Amino acid sequence: MTQTLAPVPLCPEHNNPMKVSGTLDGYSCSQMGCTHRYAIADGHFTLVDGKKEIRSVKRCTGCTAHQYLAKRGEIRLDDLWLCPNKECPSKQH
Repeated sequence: MTQTLAPVPLCPEHNNPMKVSGTLDGYSCSQMGCTHRYAIADGHFTLVDGKKEIRSVKRCTGCTAHQYLAKRGEIRLDDLWLCPNKECPSKQH
């Protein structure tokens, strides 16, 4: 079962909110034909011909979970990446 994330992950290519995937334990881009996905176990990846190609290896410094793109900044350095782990030690401040 997919953990509901708030805010919802964004597609790194289209910047659209992703939707819960019916066939994958995670999220998929809502743009027709886009292969970008996000799953807590894998992070952001593309799914091409049934094969996962990892696109992001951003890890949380508090718990090492795969972070997800939550908001685009004016420049890529200002993008907001969040930890999906509700029990993460970094959220206990």
